Amino acid sequence: MLTAAELIAATSWTTATVAQWSGRGLARDVAARPEHLPRVILDTKERLNLRDGTVEESRLPPAEDQEFRYRYRRLRLLVIGQDRMFLVPEVWSASNSTLVVPIDDTVRVQFQYQNDNPGA
Repeated sequence: MLTAAELIAATSWTTATVAQWSGRGLARDVAARPEHLPRVILDTKERLNLRDGTVEESRLPPAEDQEFRYRYRRLRLLVIGQDRMFLVPEVWSASNSTLVVPIDDTVRVQFQYQNDNPGA
């Protein structure tokens, strides 16, 4: 019985260690090459005051029935959850923040996908 418990514990520990290494490796790969993530254009009603130096902010021209005033480019979609998106700058490092954006009517999002090169 003791041997079976030790075998189960060792298997669980090994599985957890491999999963941790694999997850960290995938995270490092994404951080090193965010160009593989979908490009995002984000429109907001309020200014975000981002200071990373990568994300481009522009003011949208005023128009009737236009609620959105600011446009942000050079963002990438990291992950999408049930009620929010996590965006990162195109040039991503540990010092650049991840932007958490709600999925509601306070933002407008455009996704820009790029087809794979057929010759690659």
